[in-house]
Amino acid sequence: DVRVPIWTAGINLIRDYPILGTGRDCFESICTTYLPEEYYLRPYAATRTDHLHNHFLFFTATMGIPAFCIWIILMLYPVNLSLFSYRKEKSIVQKLLLFAFLVMLCHGMLDLIIVAWPTNFLFLVILGIFWSRTWPQPKNFDSLPKTPSLPSPELHLEHFIRAIGMIILVTTIFLLTVGF
Repeated sequence: DVRVPIWTAGINLIRDYPILGTGRDCFESICTTYLPEEYYLRPYAATRTDHLHNHFLFFTATMGIPAFCIWIILMLYPVNLSLFSYRKEKSIVQKLLLFAFLVMLCHGMLDLIIVAWPTNFLFLVILGIFWSRTWPQPKNFDSLPKTPSLPSPELHLEHFIRAIGMIILVTTIFLLTVGF
């Protein structure tokens, strides 16, 4: 299998570029130097390696360990909540979405499914559905509390976390789709 030398190269890239990663634009040229010569002699070896065939390794190698930790929290927090409430969930659609997301996540550990169109879009839409269920908005706006003249610190924190999440999400989508 050609994935083992690619994954080894990815681990070595993470070891050498732990904080900021290689960057998406430089990844392919830097990764080539980490692949052993035997890799290119295999029958299914690609002449170009623009992905590690493991999205966790790829994200960490290109963005760095701190960005990976933030990304994993933003991705797995709502999925974790859905897993814990799985037995109580009455909607078959929500159960199927959770199943589809987990299958895509597992498949992303072996292939390009999370960065390739159209599955990357589907992956993010399902993740967005989980995030909308994490912090549901009230349907009746009359029941909302009156807006105070000075927002509470919790409101600032919520907006800050959402803004950081959106910045990371948009940056990730942009960086992963550039060059594809």
